[in-house]
Amino acid sequence: MLHIIWLILKIAGILLLALAVILILLLLIVMFAPFHYKGAFKREKNGEEMLMEAAGEVTWLFHLLHARVSYSNERRLNAHLRILWFHILDKPETDQKEEEKESFFDEDVFSLAEEEDRNTLQNSQTKDAAGRKQELGENGTGQSKGKAPNPEDGKAPVGTGGRAGYAVEAPVRSTDPDDVLTSKDPNEKAGRKAEKKVQTVSGKKKISIAERIKKACLKLYERLCVWWNRVRDQYRRLIKKKDRLFRFLQAPHTKASWRLIRRALRSLFKHIRPRKLQGYIHIGRDDPEEMGKILGIAALFYPLYGKELEVIPEFDREILEGHIRFKGHIQMYIFIVWAVRIFFDKQIRKTIRHFKKLKEDF
Repeated sequence: MLHIIWLILKIAGILLLALAVILILLLLIVMFAPFHYKGAFKREKNGEEMLMEAAGEVTWLFHLLHARVSYSNERRLNAHLRILWFHILDKPETDQKEEEKESFFDEDVFSLAEEEDRNTLQNSQTKDAAGRKQELGENGTGQSKGKAPNPEDGKAPVGTGGRAGYAVEAPVRSTDPDDVLTSKDPNEKAGRKAEKKVQTVSGKKKISIAERIKKACLKLYERLCVWWNRVRDQYRRLIKKKDRLFRFLQAPHTKASWRLIRRALRSLFKHIRPRKLQGYIHIGRDDPEEMGKILGIAALFYPLYGKELEVIPEFDREILEGHIRFKGHIQMYIFIVWAVRIFFDKQIRKTIRHFKKLKEDF
């Protein structure tokens, strides 16, 4: 019995070990097997037309992964992706497909659509006209068949006054004593009202000028005080934030972290950049001053391309032509190494903690 259990455990251990070895091999292959890339760009004038072509290709592990993208004025966009023996993406835009698209969107289709729209519009217009006529007929008959007015109602019968078809109400008498008096003596009422208006207006003017000036000054003073306090508090907060930010940037752990990140970026750029670069660029502008500025900017990057890429300037005409080819490879292990180094670095962790505190204060 023990022998059988030992044999089962032995087989399970061998299987687990083989699985672990396979996983480690796959991880090493992903880390150290390079992704090869290459590309080309071409732009030149052929007669009156400007021809432009661009292509890029990526392969990995003896072309088990293969991706290609190309573009040109004639064939437009062309994409291809293959993993092992399976073609996942294969999208060439040939001239036949373009002809099919053009034949689908031809003039006949648009003319049929326009005719259908016209027919629908005509039908809707005829329906609306018929509906309006019917409504007008109903309104006319309804008015002719209206009921006679009832003399017992509070309103006067139709036709006794005002427009025909509307009842005229009796005027409402006012209950104001002034109005009652005016019915007997209108001059006495007008005099009393004029005296009241003069008294109220003169009293308001004498009282309101001083009070309004005083209230306006007090409100202006309060607003100025509030505004000044806000500006002062905001200025103090900005000064505190500036001091904290400068202390954070000048801290030793921040400087050490920045040095490490700068080294990582420089190393990654050297690894990613193309190993081979060939070609030329023929560029020209009408304005010599503008062309000089372009050459000054290109001179900054001369150490990167000077030995392999040729720049041909023109100072009397506008032109942009060229033919560039490049090739390189990328390995994943360098990204993993730098990621592990940055993640486990003490200065980086300390800088992240201080940055979180600084972010909360802001």
